[in-house]
Amino acid sequence: VRELFRKSLDLNWPWWKLKVHDERDDTDHWFVVGKPHFYAGGVVGRGTRGYIALPLGDGDELGDTYVYLKDAWRVDTEDIEKEGVVLDTLNKAGVRFVPTLLHHGDVGINGQSTLSYDHWLALHPGRTTDDCPLKPHRHYRLVVAEVGKPLSDFRYGRELVSAILCCVIGE
Repeated sequence: VRELFRKSLDLNWPWWKLKVHDERDDTDHWFVVGKPHFYAGGVVGRGTRGYIALPLGDGDELGDTYVYLKDAWRVDTEDIEKEGVVLDTLNKAGVRFVPTLLHHGDVGINGQSTLSYDHWLALHPGRTTDDCPLKPHRHYRLVVAEVGKPLSDFRYGRELVSAILCCVIGE
C-alpha cells in the first residue's frame, strides 16, 4: 500500500487535501491524496475516483495508516440507500469480507448536487419528473479502512480466486 501511495504522488498530477464530513457523528475528517488509484474516464457516469489516502491530524500531521477514499456523484433519490449506510449496517451485523466503514457523507454544507435534472424540467414545459431521462446526483465521499490492490498486482491465479470467493461469501 505504501508503494501504491508513493506512486500516486505524481509530480505531473495535483495533490489534494480533501474533507470528508461524516454524517453519522457530524464531524469533519481531512485526508491527503495524490493521483487517483482509480478513476472513471469520460464525461458520462458518476465521475468516480478512488484514492489511497493518508489521514491528517488536527495540526495537519500525517497519520500512519493508509485508507481508501472514494469520491463520486451518487444518485440522489429516496429509494437508493447511500453506500456508507449499507456498509455501516453490514459492519454492525458482523458480515465478513465487507470493507470497514470509517467515514461517509455528502460534500458541502448543503451538498453539491447536479442541476441538469432541474434544467431539463425547465426546458420541457408540461413534462414531469417521471418523463425526465436524467437522475439527480449529489457529490459524496466514503472512506474505508481496507486498501485493495489492482488485479494486475496478483501474482497467482489462486490469489484472485480467493479474493473473488471472499466477495461471493460476504457472510
